[in-house]
Amino acid sequence: MESTNDVSQFSELLQAFRDRYNCEAEYVVKSPGRINIIGEHIDYCGYAVLPMAINECIYAAFSVNQHSEELIVCNTDTEYEPFEAILSCFTISCNNPCWKDYFLTGVQAAKGHVHDYQDEVGEDAEVKLAFRGFKAMISSKLPARAGLASSSALVCCAAACTMVAVGDGNFRTVTKETLAEFCSRCEKNAGVNGGSMDHFICFTAREGRAKYIQFKPLRLDDVTLPPKARFVVFHCGLESAKGAANSLFNKRVTECHLATKFIANVFRLDWRRMNTIKDVQDAVADVDENRFKEIALSAFGQDAYTVAEIISFLQCDECELEMLFYRRYPTKEQFYLKKRARHVIEESMRVKEFRSICDQFANGQLSEDLCLSKLGKLMDDSHHSCSYFYDCSCEELDFIQQMFKKFGAIGSRLTGAGWGGAVIALIDADRAESFQESIERYIEGSAFRSYKPFFVSPGQGLQIFSLPHN
Repeated sequence: MESTNDVSQFSELLQAFRDRYNCEAEYVVKSPGRINIIGEHIDYCGYAVLPMAINECIYAAFSVNQHSEELIVCNTDTEYEPFEAILSCFTISCNNPCWKDYFLTGVQAAKGHVHDYQDEVGEDAEVKLAFRGFKAMISSKLPARAGLASSSALVCCAAACTMVAVGDGNFRTVTKETLAEFCSRCEKNAGVNGGSMDHFICFTAREGRAKYIQFKPLRLDDVTLPPKARFVVFHCGLESAKGAANSLFNKRVTECHLATKFIANVFRLDWRRMNTIKDVQDAVADVDENRFKEIALSAFGQDAYTVAEIISFLQCDECELEMLFYRRYPTKEQFYLKKRARHVIEESMRVKEFRSICDQFANGQLSEDLCLSKLGKLMDDSHHSCSYFYDCSCEELDFIQQMFKKFGAIGSRLTGAGWGGAVIALIDADRAESFQESIERYIEGSAFRSYKPFFVSPGQGLQIFSLPHN
């Protein structure tokens, strides 16, 4: 937690808090969104990703209710209705979740840590935690439903508010990494079975750096991007709402789980013990990654599989298959396992190569222009894979991606889950201004005129500010 006397950056939010609650806020949480530079839909498959936090954030001004567990939460945007809850007793909807559900998911994550901590240390706790509520005013400069992790930023924001309220705003009883993991697990309560990339980058990002995040085992390494690398974001006009798209998202998770079983089988491993494609690759670590891809994709004799065909291949019964998958990921359609597996494996290779190219440039082994060219090619390939093999793009995203390339982007790809949302482009800093002007002229009078391209820089992770008392 940081003390600050400079409250000018929060002046409008603090005034909104004052107007609503007739008292002064004690704290402000600043929770960033992110762009995923490369590594789409592979965190929940166990593979490394390479995101960066951005300076567009969700903010919460709040004060702690010292003698009550009551939560009162309002938003400066009237689209989001105020709500009240009791810290010890609330419910989260996984059917078409709204902003309230995501906020309470973050509260639940912090509560989960508190319960674990109290069970572990008991009466001997050096840091005494107690359940207290708070009243909060939320505002956002982070576009919602744009694939920039606004819902996860809200989850992390709520978790941080709750940690302050229970008595540990300095994270003495939990690491930011552990709290991020709690947030990731609890966000599944809102109906989306994703990974933990968004939460880790939100809590741990460093200003000016991207982050290479490995999950098995967890390791977070800063990545220095070339100085001339600029990223521009543009919304395609079709919203990417987690609640609306969760059936598509969750089906991809299902397909990846099923593909894992097929790949484990072809490597003569016990498929029941393998949960992700990365698990299989780790189990045959002596196999070169290109050879692994070749053998893995040979597991699939056709493009799509029915449930009956999956049962036949795995030699299991329908009850076992339902127990493994459908209770968590309800879906009854054909499964495109080979295409999904190909995307996951090749995307994981692109992430490793992206990080390696950045390191080579930092070590003086590549010129900056060649470095940017190589990075851009990886981003283009990633978008093609998302569109063709993972089927998570859409006409609008593909159009913007090609528009960016037409006007000189070095590389471009969708960012976030897809099915709408935003496209990012890698631009040479020397051309950034002319690029933006060209895009704005092109979209003037078009269906995209309501949206403006904006540049993003690697931002700082979540911050908690203690405000001065008058």
